[in-house]
Amino acid sequence: MTLIRTLSLFLALSLLPLAQVWAQSHSDVTVSEEEIEERVRSAPRGNAANNIAHFSPDGSRITTMTPGGTFAIRDLETKDILQSFPGQSRYTYEATWSPDGSMLASSSVDGTVHLWDVDSGQRVAVLDQFSNGSPTMGGGITEARFSPDGRYLAVLQRYTPGRVAVWDMQEEAEVMRVERSGKVYGMAWGEEGQQIYTAEEDGAMYSWSFPAGKEVDRWKVQDDYLFDIDVAGSRIVVGGRSGVLHVLNIDDGRIIQRLRQGSFVNRAAIVPNSPFVAGVSSDGMLKVWNSDTGALHFQRFAHNANAYSVTVSPDHRTLATVGQDRYVRLWDVETGALLGTIGGTETR
Repeated sequence: MTLIRTLSLFLALSLLPLAQVWAQSHSDVTVSEEEIEERVRSAPRGNAANNIAHFSPDGSRITTMTPGGTFAIRDLETKDILQSFPGQSRYTYEATWSPDGSMLASSSVDGTVHLWDVDSGQRVAVLDQFSNGSPTMGGGITEARFSPDGRYLAVLQRYTPGRVAVWDMQEEAEVMRVERSGKVYGMAWGEEGQQIYTAEEDGAMYSWSFPAGKEVDRWKVQDDYLFDIDVAGSRIVVGGRSGVLHVLNIDDGRIIQRLRQGSFVNRAAIVPNSPFVAGVSSDGMLKVWNSDTGALHFQRFAHNANAYSVTVSPDHRTLATVGQDRYVRLWDVETGALLGTIGGTETR
C-alpha cells in the first residue's frame, strides 16, 4: 500500500466520541494545597515525563515523553502504558495526535517528523523535507501540529533562521513555508485552519494566511521574546521571558489582560468555552486565570523545578502539566484539585 493510500485511510477515520475519563472519584481530590506542595517537594525524581504531554482527542489517553527520548501512550484512568515508541535518532520533543486519533506526529532535534499508526504502533512515514533537502534543520523541529481537519501538518524550526513549513499528507508535498530572520518559539493553527500564528523573539505575534503564507497581522506585546502561543475562539494567549501572560482579542488585536505569572512562561493554554487561561513557569508554578476579570482562579506548586508545559483535555475539565522533576500531574480546571500523578514509583 502506498504512503498516500495509507495516510488517507488513517485520515478517513471518524472522530471518536469524547470520554468522560474523570467520572470516577480520585483520592487526590481531597488533598489540601499544603499537602500537595509537600508531596511535590518531597517526591523522588520521576521517570515518565519530559517536555509536553498531549491528550488524545477522545480524552482517554495521553502521550508522555521519557528522558531517554522514547515516548508512550498511557491510559488516563489506570496510568498504565498501552504502547511504547522508540522515538528518533536524537532527542524527541513531543508527540501530537491527529484530530481523529489515528496517528501521532513526533518531532525531534534530528530535524525530522515521524508519523506513527496508533493502533499498530508502527512508523508509517518519515518527513525530512523541511529544509531544502537537508535531513536536519539546525536546532531541529520543536513542534508539529495537525490542521483542524487533519489533512496538513505544520512543523516549526525554532532556531535561527526560524521557519514554519506545512506538509500536505494526501499529496505528499510541502504547500507553505514561512522563513524568519530570527527565532520562532511558538506556533498554533487558527480554529478554521485558515491562519497560522507564531510567537517570536522580537516580542511580537504574527498571523500568516494559509496556504499563501502571507503576513496578515503583527502584534507587538513586549520587549522580551515570546516563547509560547495558544489560540481558541476569539482569544490568543502568549507568554515568554517577561513572566507575563498576554491575552488578546483575535479580531482586533486588542490586549484584554496582562496577567503576572511571575517567572519565565514556558507554556500557555486557553481552556475553551470558559474564561480561563493557564500558564506554567520556570519556578514550577501552575497558575490559572480568569481572562474576563483578570483574577487569579488558582495557583499550584506543580513541579519541583521548572514546569515545562500545560495542556487542556478535550472535555476542558483537566489540565496536564509536565516538569523538570519528570512527572505528569493532572489538575481539575474548576477546583485546582490534584487528580493524579504519572511517573516514578508512586504513579497513581
